[in-house]
Amino acid sequence: MRPDDQLPPGVVADDGLTEDEAVAEALRNIAQLSVDLAAPGVARANLVDVGLLPNPALQLLPGECAARRHSQNRLFGYNLLACLGIVLVLYSDFQSARLTSLVAVSVPFALVGDA
Repeated sequence: MRPDDQLPPGVVADDGLTEDEAVAEALRNIAQLSVDLAAPGVARANLVDVGLLPNPALQLLPGECAARRHSQNRLFGYNLLACLGIVLVLYSDFQSARLTSLVAVSVPFALVGDA
């Protein structure tokens, strides 16, 4: 016990410590020890936290959603035109609607499947 520390109320160190007084002093010291031990950990956590980048946030400008939706619709239209062009090329090569439809239906499954 350091001389500058105060004893808990009712504890007199001059006559020696009773068991109850020793327990009270130990509990007070343990509480202070846990505070003292936690302080460097908190400081270290704050130091790590300073070095981290903030979480990204998505910010949309006014009209950006409408422009994105318009671009997606236009891209979908181009995809449909490309598929139609592929089917026309297949038909011009096979000269058969049956073979063209068979290839047009089976190619996407072949691209997705692992067989």
